[in-house]
Amino acid sequence: MSERLPLHTRARAALAERVQTEPLVHAGVVRGVHQIMATQEEMYPTTSRLYLLFSSSIERLGPQVGERFLVAYLRGARDYYDAMRGGPKRKHVIDVLMKYTSLKDPAQYDKIQWEYVDPNIEFNVESMQDQEDWYAAQGAVTKKVPIESMIDRRFVDYAVGKLGRIPVK
Repeated sequence: MSERLPLHTRARAALAERVQTEPLVHAGVVRGVHQIMATQEEMYPTTSRLYLLFSSSIERLGPQVGERFLVAYLRGARDYYDAMRGGPKRKHVIDVLMKYTSLKDPAQYDKIQWEYVDPNIEFNVESMQDQEDWYAAQGAVTKKVPIESMIDRRFVDYAVGKLGRIPVK
C-alpha cells in the first residue's frame, strides 16, 4: 500500500507491513491506524538510513560549493542533534520544523521518534555493505562494487575540520 495514500485509506487495510517515518508514525498511532511492532532502530540498530549524494560535476558549480554546502549541512545537523537530545537548541529547531514542515503542534515533537543524524557525518560502511549484500541476494544488484569506492570523504573531512568533531552521546 502506498505511503502516499491518506491515513484513512490505509486504515481500511487488514494488515500491512511497512517502514514509515515520523511524523506519520505518531499520527497513525494516535488515529488507531498504525501499531508499532518495532522501531527501525530495534530491527536494524546499525543500519544507515541517511545518505548525502553529490553529483560528480559539483565542482563545476564553483569553488568550494561542496565544502560550503557540507559545512552548512553539518551546522544544521548539529542543531538537530542537540534538539533531538533535548538540548538548548531544541525550541529553535522545533520552531524551524513547524515553519517548514506539516507538523505544526510543538507538543507533538515530544512524542515522535526523532530520526538519528550523526553530528560528525560518520559512515557506517558495514551497514552499507550489509544493504548491498541484501539487494544482491534479492537480485536487485547484479554487480557489486566495493563500498569504499563509493565514498568520497573530501567534503566531510573539510566540514569536520572546519567545525571540529563533537562527542556523540
